[in-house]
Amino acid sequence: MPVEIQGELFKQKTIELIHKFKILHDLSMDELVSLMETARNDYKAKIVKLVQYEPGEAVIREGEYDSWMFWVLRGKYLVKKGDVGIAEFQTPGDVFGEMSALEVDTRSATVISEDQGVCFSMDLSILNNLKNNSIRLKIQEGIQRLKSERLALTTEKLATEKQKVAEQQKEIQQEKKRLEAKELELEKREQLLVEREHKR
Repeated sequence: MPVEIQGELFKQKTIELIHKFKILHDLSMDELVSLMETARNDYKAKIVKLVQYEPGEAVIREGEYDSWMFWVLRGKYLVKKGDVGIAEFQTPGDVFGEMSALEVDTRSATVISEDQGVCFSMDLSILNNLKNNSIRLKIQEGIQRLKSERLALTTEKLATEKQKVAEQQKEIQQEKKRLEAKELELEKREQLLVEREHKR
């Protein structure tokens, strides 16, 4: 079962590390500290948390609703659609879970901790209630930028795969023509053999 390790969350070392992460590095250190202080002073709001996962534990479950996004601090996380692994996150600062959390939609995949790991997470449902507009806007802009980067990467991967498919189809057509030519050649040889047999 995931274990919250809040004592580590508010340490200066942790805050400095988190500040380097995608989306959060857009905030000034003062803004990040302010956000973290809000979480510490009004922990009932559960704005941010630091959670430790054991191997095999689900961080996100496909089909469930929630509004949390996650940053990898430590560990390796496998993204699965059904039973198929589709991606991995293991670099500190890697982000996952932002799409469904921001759009308030069901989770489109399951994310499982492959070894003992720790994630920093933020509840995006609180964004509209933040008193500091600058923090809210920077986080929203950071998420939009991340979505654009991922869309561009997906488009690039699709274009590469489309190119590979086109090349494979070309090779298949060339092989088909070669086989048809061989077949024609064999038919001619067979015809010649039949003609020779008749002449005898």
